[in-house]
Amino acid sequence: MGLLILLFVRAVSAQSILSRRLEPAAEKVEETKRQLVGKFEQAVRINHGIALIEVSEYISHVLRSYPERRKKALKLAPVIVKYSLLYSDENVKIDPLLVSLIIYLESSFRPQAVNTRENSKGERGLMQMHGGAARGVDFDNPEDQIRGGIHHLRKCFDACRNERQAINMYGTGRCTPILQFAKRRHRLYKNVIRDFRIN
Repeated sequence: MGLLILLFVRAVSAQSILSRRLEPAAEKVEETKRQLVGKFEQAVRINHGIALIEVSEYISHVLRSYPERRKKALKLAPVIVKYSLLYSDENVKIDPLLVSLIIYLESSFRPQAVNTRENSKGERGLMQMHGGAARGVDFDNPEDQIRGGIHHLRKCFDACRNERQAINMYGTGRCTPILQFAKRRHRLYKNVIRDFRIN
C-alpha cells in the first residue's frame, strides 16, 4: 500500500513538473498561431485593397465617357472584389479584373441590360445570365447579379481545364471547342492585366 501511494505521489509530481514545462510551450504555440492568423488577415485585407483599386481603375477607364454609369458602376467594385475572393480558393482564383471585363463586355455595367438579338436565349443583367445559371438570381438586385455570375464563373473554372476554356464555357455552356469570341476575350483579359494589375 505504501508503495502505491509513493508511486501515485511521484506520478502526480511528474505530471505537475511536465505541465509547468509545457505551459510556456503551449502559450508560445498559441501566440504563434495568433500572429499567423493576424498576418493572413492582413494579407487578405491588402489583397482586397489592391484588387479594389485595380477594379476601380478599370471601371473608371472603360466608362470614362459615361460619367453617370461610371459613378454607379464604381459602387459595384467592392461587390465584384468581395464575391471574387469569396469564390476563390487555393485551386481556383477568380480574378476581379476578369469579372469586371466580363461585366463590361456583357452589359457595359448596366444591371437592366437584356439581350435582344435574334439568337438570344434570354440573357439579362450585368453578367448576361440565362437558364439554369440564372436560377435563384434576383435580377432587381445588382449585387445578387454579380454574386450569381461569379458563382457560375466558378463552376466554369471547375468544369474546364484552363482559363480560356472557362471563359468559353461562360459564353457557350461548354469548355471546347474554343470559339473566336473566347480567344478574343482571353486576349483582352491579358491586356487588362497588363494595363491595370498592380505588381
